[in-house]
Amino acid sequence: MSNIVKNEDGTIALKTDDEKRSKFIAADAILDALKNRDKSDAELIDIILAEIGEELANLKYERQLASERGRSTADINISRVEALRKLIDMIIKKKTLLVKDPIDIKSPRFQKILQIWVDYFYSAMKKSGIPDEMIDIVFRNMRNNMIDWEKEMKSV
Repeated sequence: MSNIVKNEDGTIALKTDDEKRSKFIAADAILDALKNRDKSDAELIDIILAEIGEELANLKYERQLASERGRSTADINISRVEALRKLIDMIIKKKTLLVKDPIDIKSPRFQKILQIWVDYFYSAMKKSGIPDEMIDIVFRNMRNNMIDWEKEMKSV
């Protein structure tokens, strides 16, 4: 790539490192997404994850080159492991961002909501004239069917 550029007025000039840097920075996907805020938080995290992934691939390549040349790879290995740790932290944070209000089925609040619904079912059956023995059978069957309900709720 040539460092010679043609200015708007037609004159020829040398492109300086500052100009290259400015254009490079202006084209950065992360900076663009942060400035324009036209992306959701999840989309922004995806862009950052892709950038981190690219940097990790570069580190891996540098490690391979250093190894082929008989150089120590310890510093590169440490940098890559740290970057991988940060990457997984970001992925976990993204998952928690996407599940803004995870359901804690053992929380007192959820248990109270569950009890209210059970009371509604009981009351509706009672008002419908269903005998208490039949209501007991229904609730026993529900209890038996709900043995693994906590596992199923984790997927919600």
